[in-house]
Amino acid sequence: MKSLFTICSIKPKGVISATEDDRHQTVLDLLDDTARHKEVFPVGRLDIDTHGLLLLTNNGKLAHAMLSPKKHVDKVYRAQVAGIMTQEDIDRFKEGIELKDFTTLPAELEMLEVDQEANSCLVQIRIAEGKIPPGQAHGRSLWQGSHRSRADFIGALELGSLVSNWGSGVD
Repeated sequence: MKSLFTICSIKPKGVISATEDDRHQTVLDLLDDTARHKEVFPVGRLDIDTHGLLLLTNNGKLAHAMLSPKKHVDKVYRAQVAGIMTQEDIDRFKEGIELKDFTTLPAELEMLEVDQEANSCLVQIRIAEGKIPPGQAHGRSLWQGSHRSRADFIGALELGSLVSNWGSGVD
């Protein structure tokens, strides 16, 4: 019986949430040999331009429990978005967004800061889905205009407790 192994990590921008890729550096490329030999895989996906909290594990049951919408494990992201979000955007998230192949589960979109002068806002999105990145799951329009995005929480795990010098905005 193999021993179970889980790493709470910070995925940097420019690295993909995959086990292997011919064109991009993966989260597994960042691990030392000891961790790589544990046969871990990323729990969920973060876009290449998103940095933040990411679990790596060899525990399939844990990964399923973290990603399954039925388990209600929230994932929280922040993004600095070009343009000002509206109540209509907030309502679209609450209802779920229709994509080509399916409709997303309802999500929570909150505007944290608005910069009228720069025509941008800092938003927080809370989703229960974990199978696809939140920018894809809840309408590319949110992340397409994103200057920066970050994964802050997975359930009770918080990025802020791992990194102390990020400040209140998205870095």
